[in-house]
Amino acid sequence: MEEEWIVDRSKLRGVWFEHPNWSRKKIAKEVGRSEAWVRKWLKRIRQAPLEDREVLNGRSRVPHKLPPSIPEEVVNKILDIRDHPPQQLGRVPGPLTIMYYLSKEQSLMDKGAKLPSSTSTVWKILDKHHKIPRPLPPIPEPEERPAPGVEWGMDFHDVSTVPAELKASGNMWSKSSIWLIMVLQLWLHQSQPVTTMLKQRSAKLPIFCRTQVVQIAFALTAIRAG
Repeated sequence: MEEEWIVDRSKLRGVWFEHPNWSRKKIAKEVGRSEAWVRKWLKRIRQAPLEDREVLNGRSRVPHKLPPSIPEEVVNKILDIRDHPPQQLGRVPGPLTIMYYLSKEQSLMDKGAKLPSSTSTVWKILDKHHKIPRPLPPIPEPEERPAPGVEWGMDFHDVSTVPAELKASGNMWSKSSIWLIMVLQLWLHQSQPVTTMLKQRSAKLPIFCRTQVVQIAFALTAIRAG
């Protein structure tokens, strides 16, 4: 990817050298880049000699000057205020309160020690030294599942509550649903084997639906027998 960028920057320098009077918009269209990109790299190219190829390389994004670190004595004072807050406070001080008491420390002020300028810095110091309580992750407990065929989850309905238009419809799934409800009711309230009742009552049920109902009926018979 970096090689492609260098090629584009080299092309930009060539176009600018051949057509120094072109507008940035026209140059951007020629090199296939945005005007902001052309403005940024033209500024760098103009400041460097024409034979300089280092200008075509991207610059490091590492900050040139790192912010000064917090002195160790300030860190120790932050931890001390956290562990031993003033008696009149009556609670565990947070980052904002700690910053307030730090600003009152005359010894640090006399030494010219750098104090944190934001609560996030104080929070990071507290977190680094394990002063921020964190709840432990929950330990998952395995759930005991019943063996197949031991427990069944079903919805029971009274066949008489099914609308007449649903019974009279030609929908195959509606018919199979009605017959399945009938099978469950017969299985619950009668001692006659379910398979025997199916032979008497399911003559008009479509074959596809009848197969599903019969499979469930056999399963219910097995449960009753067990």
